[in-house]
Amino acid sequence: MSKEWVGCIAWFAVSAGALVASADLQVMTRFGPGPGLFIKVLAFTMLGLAVLQAIGLLMTHRRTVLARPTPEHPAALLNADESDDQFVATRSGMIRFAALTTTIFAYGLLLEPAGFLVSTVVLTFMSLVLLGRPLRRSMVEAVIAVVVAWLVFGIMLGVNLPRAAFEPLAVFGL
Repeated sequence: MSKEWVGCIAWFAVSAGALVASADLQVMTRFGPGPGLFIKVLAFTMLGLAVLQAIGLLMTHRRTVLARPTPEHPAALLNADESDDQFVATRSGMIRFAALTTTIFAYGLLLEPAGFLVSTVVLTFMSLVLLGRPLRRSMVEAVIAVVVAWLVFGIMLGVNLPRAAFEPLAVFGL
């Protein structure tokens, strides 16, 4: 089984796990969107992407089989596409993906104790660093992004963003 199929199966598993985990959450409440809306939309999107990836892998496999030269059709060698392996998963890419997934999972765990501002700065900073940005630039961009998000959602739109439950952070109103 190729790495691409392992990745496709992992997408299916993660999206199925998200759907199972969010089974008890309401999609809509009488006040508007419920806690299950985002996770279910995300899970169905991931499931759709996994289906598209599986279809693409099947089509690539079929094209590769048809393009193999045989004694009856030696001209198939001329039609072979040499760039079929451009999306092969590398070890460093898989490690980076696992680190990003872990960072997002940690964000979910930190959101209540650390609050929106601190946990979102950490998430944004770690994501930018894992994607290859320099440390100083990542920190500046993370702080700017969180301040803009706080101004737009917390101040302008009046969304009640989570505040820190951890006492040293709660003292500062974070």
